[in-house]
Amino acid sequence: MNIDSDGVHQIVEEIWQSMLGLDIEPADLPVDDGGREICAAVQITGGWQGAFIIECPEASAVAFTSAMLGYEEGEEPSEGEVHDVVGELANMAGGNLKAIVGEESRLSLPTVAAGSGLDLNVLGATEVVRVGYTAGGSTFGVVVVARSA
Repeated sequence: MNIDSDGVHQIVEEIWQSMLGLDIEPADLPVDDGGREICAAVQITGGWQGAFIIECPEASAVAFTSAMLGYEEGEEPSEGEVHDVVGELANMAGGNLKAIVGEESRLSLPTVAAGSGLDLNVLGATEVVRVGYTAGGSTFGVVVVARSA
């Protein structure tokens, strides 16, 4: 199964538009400025093995959470809400990726990590796609990794 940046773009564009009401544009990957970041990943196992990972600065994660949950200007979502939303975005994207690979496979629950200088790895996997986006003025990155079956 060949997964490319165009296919990943379609997945991300559909989710950000339908769930957040935000259009996405290709952008440079977020720069690790030493601030807090949020990463979420879902793994796909079975006939195709890999993962879909979302990486974003904490401010972007908060903005996406506010958009999804309908927060008004000046309202701040809780840390738990932020983790839930970024995890759910990864879950939706991973589910769409699972449908594309078209093989008997299963999707894991999302894993969310928060901190500075995160380096989220899926052991034995190779990076297939790494792209950056901006949506509503907030940057984020998407990574797809695959493992040999």
